[in-house]
Amino acid sequence: MNTEEIEVVRQRLLQYFQDLGFSVNPHLKPSKSSKEFLRALHSKRRLEQLQANRKFLEHNFPLIREYYKEVEINIEDIKLELRFVDASKQDDDYILFKWWNLVWWSLPYERSIGRKISYLVFDKYHNLPFGLVVLQSPVMYCRARDEYLGITKEKRDYWINQSLYGQRVGALPPYNQIFGGKLVSMSLVSAEIREEYHRKYHGRKTLKQKRVLPSNLLFTYTLSAYGRSKIYEDLYFRGEPLSVFAGYSRGAGTFHISDSMYQELLRILGENVKKSVFVSPSRKMKLLAKAFRVIGLPGFEYHNIKRGVYIFPHVYNLREIISSNEAPRWKSIKFKELYQEWMENYLLPKIKTHVIKDSLNDILQRADYPFV
Repeated sequence: MNTEEIEVVRQRLLQYFQDLGFSVNPHLKPSKSSKEFLRALHSKRRLEQLQANRKFLEHNFPLIREYYKEVEINIEDIKLELRFVDASKQDDDYILFKWWNLVWWSLPYERSIGRKISYLVFDKYHNLPFGLVVLQSPVMYCRARDEYLGITKEKRDYWINQSLYGQRVGALPPYNQIFGGKLVSMSLVSAEIREEYHRKYHGRKTLKQKRVLPSNLLFTYTLSAYGRSKIYEDLYFRGEPLSVFAGYSRGAGTFHISDSMYQELLRILGENVKKSVFVSPSRKMKLLAKAFRVIGLPGFEYHNIKRGVYIFPHVYNLREIISSNEAPRWKSIKFKELYQEWMENYLLPKIKTHVIKDSLNDILQRADYPFV
Protein backbone atom coordinates (compact mmCIF):
# COMPACT_ATOMS: atom_id res chain seq x y z
CA MET A 1 0.00 0.00 0.00
CA ASN A 2 1.15 3.52 -0.70
CA THR A 3 1.00 6.44 1.76
CA GLU A 4 -2.45 7.64 0.64
CA GLU A 5 -3.97 4.14 0.96
CA ILE A 6 -2.50 3.71 4.43
CA GLU A 7 -3.98 7.06 5.49
CA VAL A 8 -7.41 5.92 4.28
CA VAL A 9 -7.10 2.79 6.43
CA ARG A 10 -5.97 4.88 9.39
CA GLN A 11 -8.97 7.20 9.19
CA ARG A 12 -11.35 4.28 8.73
CA LEU A 13 -9.94 2.60 11.83
CA LEU A 14 -10.25 5.76 13.90
CA GLN A 15 -13.89 6.12 12.87
CA TYR A 16 -14.53 2.43 13.58
CA PHE A 17 -13.15 2.70 17.13
CA GLN A 18 -15.14 5.85 17.82
CA ASP A 19 -18.33 4.16 16.55
CA LEU A 20 -17.65 1.24 18.91
CA GLY A 21 -17.52 3.60 21.87
CA PHE A 22 -13.83 4.36 22.35
CA SER A 23 -12.38 7.80 22.80
CA VAL A 24 -9.04 8.51 21.11
CA ASN A 25 -6.86 10.90 23.08
CA PRO A 26 -4.32 9.96 21.77
CA HIS A 27 -4.73 6.25 22.65
CA LEU A 28 -7.83 4.09 22.90
CA LYS A 29 -9.92 4.32 26.03
CA PRO A 30 -13.52 3.26 26.70
CA SER A 31 -15.76 6.33 26.88
CA LYS A 32 -17.51 4.90 29.96
CA SER A 33 -16.69 2.29 32.57
CA SER A 34 -20.08 0.78 33.44
CA LYS A 35 -20.65 -2.93 32.77
CA GLU A 36 -23.61 -2.10 30.53
CA PHE A 37 -21.44 0.15 28.36
CA LEU A 38 -18.60 -2.40 28.21
CA ARG A 39 -21.04 -5.12 27.15
CA ALA A 40 -22.31 -2.85 24.39
CA LEU A 41 -18.71 -2.24 23.34
CA HIS A 42 -18.39 -5.94 22.52
CA SER A 43 -21.68 -6.17 20.65
CA LYS A 44 -20.47 -5.30 17.15
CA ARG A 45 -17.75 -7.98 17.09
CA ARG A 46 -20.14 -10.46 18.75
CA LEU A 47 -22.72 -9.90 16.00
CA GLU A 48 -20.00 -10.29 13.38
CA GLN A 49 -19.14 -13.72 14.80
CA LEU A 50 -22.80 -14.76 14.95
CA GLN A 51 -23.28 -13.75 11.32
CA ALA A 52 -20.14 -15.65 10.30
CA ASN A 53 -21.53 -18.79 11.94
CA ARG A 54 -25.18 -18.26 11.01
CA LYS A 55 -25.39 -21.41 8.88
CA PHE A 56 -24.19 -23.58 11.77
CA LEU A 57 -26.51 -21.88 14.27
CA GLU A 58 -29.63 -22.19 12.13
CA HIS A 59 -28.89 -25.71 10.91
CA ASN A 60 -28.54 -26.98 14.50
CA PHE A 61 -31.38 -24.99 16.05
CA PRO A 62 -33.81 -27.97 15.88
CA LEU A 63 -31.40 -29.98 18.07
CA ILE A 64 -31.18 -27.14 20.59
CA ARG A 65 -34.97 -26.82 20.61
CA GLU A 66 -35.33 -30.54 21.28
CA TYR A 67 -32.99 -30.44 24.28
CA TYR A 68 -34.73 -27.39 25.72
CA LYS A 69 -38.37 -28.29 25.02
CA GLU A 70 -39.01 -28.65 28.77
CA VAL A 71 -36.66 -26.79 31.09
CA GLU A 72 -37.58 -27.68 34.64
CA ILE A 73 -34.64 -28.29 36.95
CA ASN A 74 -35.10 -30.00 40.32
CA ILE A 75 -32.11 -28.82 42.36
CA GLU A 76 -31.66 -31.99 44.43
CA ASP A 77 -31.64 -34.16 41.27
CA ILE A 78 -28.73 -32.40 39.50
CA LYS A 79 -26.02 -34.96 38.61
CA LEU A 80 -22.94 -33.51 36.94
CA GLU A 81 -20.02 -34.89 34.95
CA LEU A 82 -17.23 -33.54 32.72
CA ARG A 83 -17.50 -34.30 29.02
CA PHE A 84 -14.45 -33.46 26.91
CA VAL A 85 -15.49 -32.22 23.48
CA ASP A 86 -13.92 -33.57 20.30
CA ALA A 87 -14.64 -31.39 17.26
CA SER A 88 -13.82 -34.26 14.90
CA LYS A 89 -16.82 -36.27 16.12
CA GLN A 90 -19.46 -33.62 15.30
CA ASP A 91 -21.75 -35.28 17.88
CA ASP A 92 -24.45 -33.74 20.10
CA ASP A 93 -21.91 -32.68 22.73
CA TYR A 94 -19.87 -30.80 20.13
CA ILE A 95 -22.98 -29.09 18.67
CA LEU A 96 -24.29 -28.08 22.11
CA PHE A 97 -20.84 -26.83 23.07
CA LYS A 98 -20.23 -24.73 19.97
CA TRP A 99 -23.80 -23.43 19.72
CA TRP A 100 -23.86 -22.02 23.24
CA ASN A 101 -20.24 -20.86 23.03
CA LEU A 102 -21.33 -18.64 20.15
CA VAL A 103 -24.67 -17.50 21.52
CA TRP A 104 -24.63 -17.05 25.27
CA TRP A 105 -21.76 -14.71 26.12
CA SER A 106 -21.60 -10.94 25.64
CA LEU A 107 -17.90 -11.27 24.80
CA PRO A 108 -17.51 -12.26 21.14
CA TYR A 109 -16.66 -15.82 20.15
CA GLU A 110 -12.98 -16.42 19.43
CA ARG A 111 -11.58 -19.51 17.73
CA SER A 112 -9.30 -21.25 20.24
CA ILE A 113 -5.62 -21.40 19.31
CA GLY A 114 -2.71 -23.74 19.94
CA ARG A 115 -2.98 -26.39 22.63
CA LYS A 116 -6.58 -26.64 23.73
CA ILE A 117 -9.00 -28.55 25.89
CA SER A 118 -12.73 -27.97 25.63
CA TYR A 119 -15.37 -29.52 27.83
CA LEU A 120 -18.97 -29.41 28.92
CA VAL A 121 -20.10 -29.64 32.50
CA PHE A 122 -23.18 -31.78 31.86
CA ASP A 123 -26.25 -32.49 33.98
CA LYS A 124 -26.92 -36.19 33.35
CA TYR A 125 -30.23 -36.28 35.20
CA HIS A 126 -31.87 -33.42 33.28
CA ASN A 127 -29.92 -34.12 30.05
CA LEU A 128 -28.78 -30.52 29.69
CA PRO A 129 -25.42 -28.75 29.47
CA PHE A 130 -24.69 -27.03 32.78
CA GLY A 131 -21.71 -24.95 31.62
CA LEU A 132 -18.69 -24.98 29.36
CA VAL A 133 -14.98 -24.23 29.38
CA VAL A 134 -12.55 -23.43 26.56
CA LEU A 135 -8.87 -23.74 27.52
CA GLN A 136 -6.14 -22.76 25.05
CA SER A 137 -2.49 -21.77 24.78
CA PRO A 138 -1.88 -18.58 26.81
CA VAL A 139 -0.37 -15.31 25.68
CA MET A 140 3.33 -15.41 26.44
CA TYR A 141 3.36 -12.26 28.58
CA CYS A 142 0.84 -11.20 31.21
CA ARG A 143 2.40 -8.87 33.74
CA ALA A 144 0.08 -9.56 36.69
CA ARG A 145 0.32 -13.32 36.18
CA ASP A 146 4.08 -13.37 35.70
CA GLU A 147 4.87 -11.03 38.57
CA TYR A 148 2.69 -12.98 40.98
CA LEU A 149 4.26 -16.30 40.01
CA GLY A 150 7.81 -14.95 39.75
CA ILE A 151 8.18 -15.93 36.09
CA THR A 152 11.23 -14.34 34.45
CA LYS A 153 11.74 -13.54 30.80
CA GLU A 154 14.46 -16.19 30.43
CA LYS A 155 12.20 -19.07 31.53
CA ARG A 156 8.84 -17.64 30.53
CA ASP A 157 8.11 -19.94 27.60
CA TYR A 158 9.06 -23.02 29.65
CA TRP A 159 6.60 -22.29 32.45
CA ILE A 160 3.81 -20.75 30.38
CA ASN A 161 3.78 -23.81 28.13
CA GLN A 162 2.82 -25.81 31.22
CA SER A 163 -0.38 -23.85 31.67
CA LEU A 164 -3.64 -23.16 29.86
CA TYR A 165 -5.74 -20.02 29.56
CA GLY A 166 -9.50 -20.13 30.16
CA GLN A 167 -10.82 -18.26 27.15
CA ARG A 168 -14.44 -19.12 28.01
CA VAL A 169 -15.57 -20.15 31.49
CA GLY A 170 -19.14 -20.08 32.71
CA ALA A 171 -22.53 -21.60 33.43
CA LEU A 172 -25.31 -21.89 30.87
CA PRO A 173 -28.97 -21.09 31.43
CA PRO A 174 -30.83 -21.86 33.60
CA TYR A 175 -27.94 -23.01 35.82
CA ASN A 176 -26.40 -19.54 35.84
CA GLN A 177 -29.27 -18.61 38.19
CA ILE A 178 -28.10 -21.01 40.94
CA PHE A 179 -24.40 -20.19 41.41
CA GLY A 180 -23.50 -22.44 38.47
CA GLY A 181 -20.62 -20.16 37.50
CA LYS A 182 -18.94 -20.98 40.80
CA LEU A 183 -18.95 -24.72 40.06
CA VAL A 184 -17.70 -24.27 36.47
CA SER A 185 -14.87 -22.08 37.82
CA MET A 186 -14.00 -24.71 40.43
CA SER A 187 -13.68 -27.28 37.64
CA LEU A 188 -10.54 -25.45 36.41
CA VAL A 189 -8.53 -27.29 39.09
CA SER A 190 -10.01 -30.75 38.48
CA ALA A 191 -7.59 -33.64 38.09
CA GLU A 192 -9.42 -34.75 34.93
CA ILE A 193 -8.21 -31.66 33.06
CA ARG A 194 -4.60 -32.37 34.00
CA GLU A 195 -4.97 -36.01 32.94
CA GLU A 196 -6.51 -34.97 29.61
CA TYR A 197 -3.70 -32.48 29.00
CA HIS A 198 -1.09 -35.18 29.63
CA ARG A 199 -2.94 -37.63 27.38
CA LYS A 200 -3.15 -35.16 24.48
CA TYR A 201 0.28 -33.56 24.66
CA HIS A 202 2.72 -36.04 26.18
CA GLY A 203 5.67 -36.29 23.79
CA ARG A 204 4.17 -33.78 21.34
CA LYS A 205 6.52 -31.28 19.72
CA THR A 206 5.70 -27.58 19.73
CA LEU A 207 4.74 -26.28 16.30
CA LYS A 208 7.16 -23.38 16.13
CA GLN A 209 10.39 -24.57 17.76
CA LYS A 210 9.78 -28.35 17.48
CA ARG A 211 10.54 -28.91 21.17
CA VAL A 212 9.09 -31.52 23.47
CA LEU A 213 8.06 -29.70 26.65
CA PRO A 214 6.83 -31.32 29.88
CA SER A 215 3.18 -32.34 29.60
CA ASN A 216 2.52 -31.14 33.15
CA LEU A 217 -0.43 -28.81 33.61
CA LEU A 218 0.79 -26.78 36.58
CA PHE A 219 -1.96 -24.18 36.50
CA THR A 220 -4.83 -22.69 34.56
CA TYR A 221 -5.72 -19.02 34.63
CA THR A 222 -8.37 -16.75 33.23
CA LEU A 223 -9.33 -13.09 32.89
CA SER A 224 -12.63 -11.74 34.11
CA ALA A 225 -14.56 -9.75 31.55
CA TYR A 226 -15.35 -6.69 33.66
CA GLY A 227 -12.85 -6.16 36.48
CA ARG A 228 -13.03 -8.50 39.46
CA SER A 229 -15.53 -11.34 39.27
CA LYS A 230 -17.59 -13.09 41.95
CA ILE A 231 -17.56 -16.42 40.14
CA TYR A 232 -13.75 -16.68 40.50
CA GLU A 233 -13.49 -15.50 44.10
CA ASP A 234 -14.13 -17.18 47.46
CA LEU A 235 -13.69 -20.65 45.97
CA TYR A 236 -12.56 -23.29 48.47
CA PHE A 237 -12.17 -27.04 48.71
CA ARG A 238 -12.06 -28.36 52.25
CA GLY A 239 -10.91 -24.99 53.50
CA GLU A 240 -8.13 -24.55 50.91
CA PRO A 241 -8.45 -21.73 48.34
CA LEU A 242 -8.78 -22.84 44.72
CA SER A 243 -8.13 -19.51 43.01
CA VAL A 244 -5.82 -16.52 43.46
CA PHE A 245 -6.46 -12.96 42.32
CA ALA A 246 -3.13 -11.85 40.83
CA GLY A 247 -4.03 -8.30 39.81
CA TYR A 248 -5.31 -6.60 36.69
CA SER A 249 -4.32 -7.01 33.06
CA ARG A 250 -2.91 -4.07 31.13
CA GLY A 251 -5.90 -4.07 28.78
CA ALA A 252 -4.43 -5.54 25.60
CA GLY A 253 -6.33 -7.86 23.30
CA THR A 254 -7.98 -8.38 19.95
CA PHE A 255 -11.75 -8.32 20.59
CA HIS A 256 -11.95 -4.73 19.30
CA ILE A 257 -10.43 -5.71 15.95
CA SER A 258 -12.89 -7.18 13.45
CA ASP A 259 -11.75 -10.07 11.26
CA SER A 260 -11.94 -7.92 8.12
CA MET A 261 -9.81 -5.19 9.72
CA TYR A 262 -7.30 -7.75 10.96
CA GLN A 263 -6.85 -9.03 7.40
CA GLU A 264 -6.47 -5.45 6.11
CA LEU A 265 -3.78 -4.75 8.71
CA LEU A 266 -1.96 -7.90 7.64
CA ARG A 267 -2.01 -6.70 4.02
CA ILE A 268 -0.35 -3.47 5.14
CA LEU A 269 2.45 -5.61 6.56
CA GLY A 270 2.56 -7.81 3.48
CA GLU A 271 1.48 -10.75 5.64
CA ASN A 272 -0.82 -13.49 4.38
CA VAL A 273 -2.00 -15.45 7.39
CA LYS A 274 -4.80 -17.83 6.45
CA LYS A 275 -7.38 -19.04 8.96
CA SER A 276 -5.98 -22.56 8.69
CA VAL A 277 -2.47 -21.41 9.68
CA PHE A 278 -1.55 -21.53 13.37
CA VAL A 279 -1.08 -18.06 14.80
CA SER A 280 -0.44 -17.98 18.53
CA PRO A 281 -2.15 -15.32 20.65
CA SER A 282 1.23 -13.67 21.23
CA ARG A 283 2.05 -13.72 17.51
CA LYS A 284 -1.29 -12.12 16.62
CA MET A 285 -0.70 -9.35 19.14
CA LYS A 286 2.77 -8.68 17.71
CA LEU A 287 1.40 -8.47 14.17
CA LEU A 288 -1.28 -6.01 15.24
CA ALA A 289 1.19 -3.89 17.20
CA LYS A 290 3.50 -3.72 14.19
CA ALA A 291 0.66 -2.78 11.81
CA PHE A 292 -0.62 -0.05 14.13
CA ARG A 293 2.88 1.47 14.28
CA VAL A 294 3.07 1.47 10.48
CA ILE A 295 -0.17 3.41 10.12
CA GLY A 296 0.67 5.86 12.89
CA LEU A 297 -1.53 4.44 15.66
CA PRO A 298 1.05 2.98 18.06
CA GLY A 299 -0.36 1.13 21.05
CA PHE A 300 -3.84 0.57 19.59
CA GLU A 301 -3.58 -3.13 20.40
CA TYR A 302 -4.39 -1.89 23.93
CA HIS A 303 -8.13 -1.41 24.41
CA ASN A 304 -7.43 -0.38 28.05
CA ILE A 305 -10.24 -2.42 29.56
CA LYS A 306 -8.65 -3.81 32.69
CA ARG A 307 -9.52 -7.41 33.44
CA GLY A 308 -8.99 -9.32 36.67
CA VAL A 309 -6.35 -12.07 36.45
CA TYR A 310 -7.23 -15.27 38.33
CA ILE A 311 -4.85 -18.21 38.73
CA PHE A 312 -6.02 -21.76 39.52
CA PRO A 313 -3.01 -23.84 40.66
CA HIS A 314 -3.02 -27.61 40.15
CA VAL A 315 -0.23 -27.90 42.73
CA TYR A 316 0.20 -26.72 46.31
CA ASN A 317 3.66 -25.26 45.68
CA LEU A 318 3.34 -23.46 42.34
CA ARG A 319 5.60 -20.47 43.10
CA GLU A 320 8.24 -22.72 44.71
CA ILE A 321 8.32 -24.93 41.60
CA ILE A 322 8.97 -21.85 39.46
CA SER A 323 11.45 -20.12 41.78
CA SER A 324 13.34 -23.14 43.18
CA ASN A 325 12.46 -26.00 40.83
CA GLU A 326 10.75 -27.94 43.62
CA ALA A 327 9.00 -31.19 42.73
CA PRO A 328 5.27 -30.64 42.18
CA ARG A 329 2.89 -31.51 45.01
CA TRP A 330 -0.24 -32.19 43.03
CA LYS A 331 -3.69 -31.38 44.36
CA SER A 332 -5.37 -34.22 42.42
CA ILE A 333 -8.95 -33.16 43.19
CA LYS A 334 -11.52 -35.06 41.18
CA PHE A 335 -14.44 -33.20 39.62
CA LYS A 336 -16.91 -35.32 41.61
CA GLU A 337 -15.36 -34.00 44.82
CA LEU A 338 -15.58 -30.41 43.60
CA TYR A 339 -19.22 -30.93 42.64
CA GLN A 340 -20.04 -32.29 46.11
CA GLU A 341 -18.27 -29.32 47.73
CA TRP A 342 -20.26 -26.89 45.57
CA MET A 343 -23.56 -28.62 46.29
CA GLU A 344 -23.03 -28.74 50.06
CA ASN A 345 -21.39 -25.35 50.66
CA TYR A 346 -22.41 -23.06 47.79
CA LEU A 347 -25.75 -24.26 46.45
CA LEU A 348 -27.98 -25.83 49.10
CA PRO A 349 -27.27 -23.32 51.92
CA LYS A 350 -28.00 -20.34 49.66
CA ILE A 351 -30.70 -21.38 47.20
CA LYS A 352 -34.25 -20.26 48.02
CA THR A 353 -36.11 -22.47 45.54
CA HIS A 354 -35.91 -26.15 44.70
CA VAL A 355 -37.24 -25.98 41.15
CA ILE A 356 -36.12 -23.72 38.29
CA LYS A 357 -38.26 -23.30 35.19
CA ASP A 358 -37.28 -21.52 31.99
CA SER A 359 -38.08 -21.50 28.30
CA LEU A 360 -35.81 -21.49 25.26
CA ASN A 361 -37.52 -18.38 23.89
CA ASP A 362 -36.88 -16.46 27.11
CA ILE A 363 -33.28 -17.68 27.22
CA LEU A 364 -32.60 -16.58 23.64
CA GLN A 365 -34.23 -13.21 24.29
CA ARG A 366 -31.90 -12.66 27.26
CA ALA A 367 -28.97 -13.72 25.08
CA ASP A 368 -29.98 -11.23 22.36
CA TYR A 369 -29.99 -14.02 19.77
CA PRO A 370 -30.71 -12.39 16.38
CA PHE A 371 -31.96 -15.32 14.25
CA VAL A 372 -35.30 -16.26 15.84
